Amino acid sequence: MIDDIFVIDATTHTYNLSDANLLGPAGRPGRHAIVFRNDELAKRWPQRFLTYAGVNPVDGPDACVASLTDQLDRLPGTIGLKVYPDAGTPDRSWRMDDPAYAPLFELAIERGLKVVACHKVVPNGLVPLEPYRIDDLERAAISYPQLSFEIVHAGLPPFVDEVTMALTRLPNVYANLEITSAFLERGFGVVEEALAAFIGFAGVHKLVYASGGMHFHPQPIIERLLGWEISDELLNRHRIEPLTAADRAAILGGNFARMAGLDVDELRNGIADDEFAQARRDGGRRPAWTHWRELVPESVTA
Repeated sequence: MIDDIFVIDATTHTYNLSDANLLGPAGRPGRHAIVFRNDELAKRWPQRFLTYAGVNPVDGPDACVASLTDQLDRLPGTIGLKVYPDAGTPDRSWRMDDPAYAPLFELAIERGLKVVACHKVVPNGLVPLEPYRIDDLERAAISYPQLSFEIVHAGLPPFVDEVTMALTRLPNVYANLEITSAFLERGFGVVEEALAAFIGFAGVHKLVYASGGMHFHPQPIIERLLGWEISDELLNRHRIEPLTAADRAAILGGNFARMAGLDVDELRNGIADDEFAQARRDGGRRPAWTHWRELVPESVTA
């Protein structure tokens, strides 16, 4: 909650970053360190954390189905599925519209999942850009209207026009603003222009706030979205009205709740008296990076 707005962060990476998990046999971070699952949060605070299952499609459809089944059995409250278009190497990628992966989407529907989020737009290192296009996600969204699809990193170059048209044409496709929102907070005009285009063509109801934490601290991003005023030039160009309080509430939480079939009042009541709410009542909201600065006094954050 902030300014009476219920906030849902669509992407928070709960990586296990302990030394034992990061360090490989050679004393350096292991190749797969950052993708180990950490389900302690979901088990301990189910009222605070909504989980997505993560599968690796380049291992093949059968492996995906087995992995998803296992994860849903362990965390039955899971609401979505997160996938990546490649394995971080030039020679291993997949397409969401490949018929071989139909059993994966069918299982997601059968088990009651609501959302499929796919990392798009931003390449994972020195790899070809082709897998990060969105045409395969569009076809999947058309084939499985029972599911909603998030284009993760929507609003960053180079596929702004393609994403704009997908949001406009397909009712079950949404723009996940992970990393995008951090660039907006840092004043990148190209991102503001992209989001204005999304709103002008598809409507504010297609934007889903995501901080990308732990990559970015969410507080400055939330504050930026609360105070974001679209420039007059962009308002005129895209024939849109200034953002209202209701628009901001939709971006920061309402749109995700609707996309995922969640009841905001029920979510609000579920966290009203938990230990996080009590800690905030006792000590207030601490400034961003407070805990980190206490742990690492010499650290500097911009």
